[in-house]
Amino acid sequence: MARSNTSLDELQEQINNLSVELQKTTAKLVDRLAWAAQVRRTSLSQRKALVGWLQTVKRIGKGTGKRVPGLRAEARKLMGECRTAVPVWIMPLVRVVENYDPRTTRFDVVIIDEASQSDVLALIALYLAQQVIIVGDDEQVSPDAVGQKIEGVEFLINEHLRGIPNAHLYDGLLSIYDLARQSFGGVICLREHFRSVPEIIQFSNQLSYEGKILPLRDPSHVNLKPHVLAYRVEGVPNSDSVSSKNVNHDEAHAVASLLVAATEQPEYAEKTFGVISLVGEDQAREIDRLLREHLTTVAYEQRRIICGNPAQFQGDERDVIFLSMVDGPNPSGGPLALREAGARDMWKKRFNVAASRARDQMWVVHSLNPDTDLKPSDIRRRLIRHAQDPRAILRSLEQAEHQTDSEFERQVMSRLVAANYRVRPQWKVGHYRIDLVVEGDGKRLAIECDGDRYHPMEKLADDMARQAILERLGWIFVRIRGSAFFRNPDRAMEPVFRRLHDLGIPPVGDESEERSGQQCESELRDRIISRAGDLRAEWEAHSISSTAVRNGHRNSESSPHQDRAGVQASSQSNPRLQQHGAMVSARSVLSSTGVQHLPPALPDKGADGSPIDRINQRTANSRRRVKGSPRRKRTETLHIPDSEAIDPRSGEGKNAGSAPTWDPLIESIARRLPSSLQKCARCHGQNQVWIRSRGPFLECRSCGRQYTVPDNVIVGSLHELKMRCKTCQAPAVSFVPTRRDPFVACALYPRCAYNVPG
Repeated sequence: MARSNTSLDELQEQINNLSVELQKTTAKLVDRLAWAAQVRRTSLSQRKALVGWLQTVKRIGKGTGKRVPGLRAEARKLMGECRTAVPVWIMPLVRVVENYDPRTTRFDVVIIDEASQSDVLALIALYLAQQVIIVGDDEQVSPDAVGQKIEGVEFLINEHLRGIPNAHLYDGLLSIYDLARQSFGGVICLREHFRSVPEIIQFSNQLSYEGKILPLRDPSHVNLKPHVLAYRVEGVPNSDSVSSKNVNHDEAHAVASLLVAATEQPEYAEKTFGVISLVGEDQAREIDRLLREHLTTVAYEQRRIICGNPAQFQGDERDVIFLSMVDGPNPSGGPLALREAGARDMWKKRFNVAASRARDQMWVVHSLNPDTDLKPSDIRRRLIRHAQDPRAILRSLEQAEHQTDSEFERQVMSRLVAANYRVRPQWKVGHYRIDLVVEGDGKRLAIECDGDRYHPMEKLADDMARQAILERLGWIFVRIRGSAFFRNPDRAMEPVFRRLHDLGIPPVGDESEERSGQQCESELRDRIISRAGDLRAEWEAHSISSTAVRNGHRNSESSPHQDRAGVQASSQSNPRLQQHGAMVSARSVLSSTGVQHLPPALPDKGADGSPIDRINQRTANSRRRVKGSPRRKRTETLHIPDSEAIDPRSGEGKNAGSAPTWDPLIESIARRLPSSLQKCARCHGQNQVWIRSRGPFLECRSCGRQYTVPDNVIVGSLHELKMRCKTCQAPAVSFVPTRRDPFVACALYPRCAYNVPG
């Protein structure tokens, strides 16, 4: 009778509160005990040696000075005295060699991480250990012995490794992880995966781990959806467009523009990014060059952007990863040469690492048609297919799983469905199952039905232990006792509905929310792809204007209003312009990038009636004439009043004078600003957009710090407002690069020498 009167809801709340308090208290206790023990065992001489070692390492610096050998010897000597002053040392193997003498140094435990990437030179770490833990993955990238001569390696093996078991394997291809598997037993496989959402990790799970990995991360709290996307770069004619340096320029521009477009979306605020080239490093270098050209240094560092190959990403992760396939179609037609696992599973390991670095979202950017360009068993086709339908594997697994066959669970589920909640039975989290999960508004509540034949009270302790593991992953639970439910179902369901209300899970129905979620996913994807296309158009326009400058310098004696045939001819020699169906002329010089919506005749003013020469990006010092170019005409001198300042987030403006006026240029700039420039980097105050005599700039509302508006943002705004050159009616103005700073001029400058008066 006492058990039936016990409120399980109250007990669960007490357990949750006590668990949180226990964790905090335990953490404080461990911290205090550890520091107390450390202070007791550290002597004054050890402290002196430790500080001396730190200062010596700083003086070594990059290791290029004349005193470096002597300083390294002193550092090793000091390390011998202060080693026990720090209980745990973490350093790369090269520092281990520099700082420790294996003849005199012994650690209780040495842990070698990423051992599958370390060759036999890592053996020195084993000399320092009484016990060793080697952490690695033989399904990931291993040493490849680039540049090693086989004859020299075999000579050294025969000379020094006689009598050593498996001596013939001690070459540059052997990793320390492989050696540990040969020499020691007790391999422990860690199967629980917490980094990536299930849709991302399923490719590697099926490719390399036979589906044994248990993804435990809950994707409901991740707002970047879809989690896996495929983006095909159209128009790449054949693999001849991929240079001998393994650079697919069209694909590189696509990756860079997609990444820059993503940084401008609010859903990607504070997200980190990475780019992985699946073929060589040259593609990664090209993408990195484009990103550094079109992103500010602050944004590049804040987003922790890294571009590299799979080996360089091993052991690392980013919120969003872009994979570049690099390969183009076969120039002779038909499918490309088959690419399977490769020698020593080289390709399989690279694809496994590359496809498992993303936490929230992964883009697969490719130039191939998987049906015609790749053979059925090609690993590239397998990755593209997964990106096109990332839930295919999950669906096949779910179809094999049984639905609920418990009468208790069915009755609870029917009451929730009758209340218009969306309920999922037998929700799988890794190798665990949750009886019922209620979804709504991006949130989830787990419901466990106790007292059923699958959850007898005798197993309650095991169920609570399982619940504790899932709660650490962010799950929120409510439990229903079978005896209480069958005695009074309405009363037993009250805590469930109350919990749903507290969590903000609305009874929105099943199909409507699912369709809404799909629409949101599609909207975000389409928004990024559309913005990326605009960015490529702006970059191409800037590139064309730069080409016009170089051509104009060579023909500086020509009239600025000569026939435009020279510009028309430049498109014939530019395959990128021909590819996009460009019509390059005095009236459509920017159309080659896809900006073909400009009407044939436009006013020479902006949408607010402002002439184009009210825009000036730099001070007078930046408007220096390029050597060899025609002197720019100064047809008029304008007084440019201070314009309205607009909050980049709210779009609301405040005039520096008396009456506020709406300025379409400022509004356009504020709308195009990347999220990294929305707030001040110094005080995190809100930035405002201003236009004064020196052009557009940002100013923090709190501390007054000023920032330059990125060139690509201003160029995009000029194109959006359809401004024309007053002299030749070219369809837009652009920034013309000089040795110093760019300035605003006609898109055909210096052929048309009109520019903003200084």
